[in-house]
Amino acid sequence: MPVELVIGVVGLAIQAIDTSQKVKSVIEDYRSAPRDIQRLETKLGFVENRCARIKAIFRDENVVRGQRLISEALCKNLLRDIDGTIKELGEILTDLQKRLAKKGLIDGPGRHFVKQKDSIQKLVAELDSDLAMLDRALTPDI
Repeated sequence: MPVELVIGVVGLAIQAIDTSQKVKSVIEDYRSAPRDIQRLETKLGFVENRCARIKAIFRDENVVRGQRLISEALCKNLLRDIDGTIKELGEILTDLQKRLAKKGLIDGPGRHFVKQKDSIQKLVAELDSDLAMLDRALTPDI
């Protein structure tokens, strides 16, 4: 068998494997959407609880301002970042919700989720980072 033919067949086989893996990845991403959304929902519940606690700490007259390990300015900056991240996530999820009525592969919610998954993951990572920083700053107060 000529070498060129072998190389061509092997190349096409590798390409078919690669394409197959990419498609399987897209399918897996689509299937993971509900899990990712549930994790995000849990995280947002945590944010709500944490923010309610922060509000209570800063409203508590018994806690002297100097006793707080976190300054109001730092707290405001972190909460502003957290709020901005949540708003961006909300915009993506609102767009996904609008697409739920659409059917099909071309413009449906599954395809849009797959396109937005990297953005969602990046924003969730930012949210995790901000929450971790906020927790470290508030731990003695809580």
